[in-house]
Amino acid sequence: MLKKSYRLKDRALFQKAFRFGKPFFFGNIGCKVFFDPTAKKKVGFALAKKILPLAVHRNAIKRLLSQEVVSSWDDIPPHAFVVFFLRKRPEPEGRDSLRSDFSGLISKIKNYKLQ
Repeated sequence: MLKKSYRLKDRALFQKAFRFGKPFFFGNIGCKVFFDPTAKKKVGFALAKKILPLAVHRNAIKRLLSQEVVSSWDDIPPHAFVVFFLRKRPEPEGRDSLRSDFSGLISKIKNYKLQ
């Protein structure tokens, strides 16, 4: 489970990440990353009702992504606000593809910060 101190909950920070953040996409998952040198890294999830109409499915995907974030927390650059979202509806048995897309997305973010 992702610690509360690592969660991005503030509406203003979500808006800042979406408005000014650098977009990254890999497979079905996308994210916006905003770097703020004065803040700690935080992660948020934005799943649209248009893509996943049932809250049960949105929460299940959030739990899956949260577990992936916990396992790859050290790979996320410091001082980054990251908001993850889905580009389209995942397949019912597509959890493994979401995991592989997530790891590819994290490697893209990591490589961008190293440049």
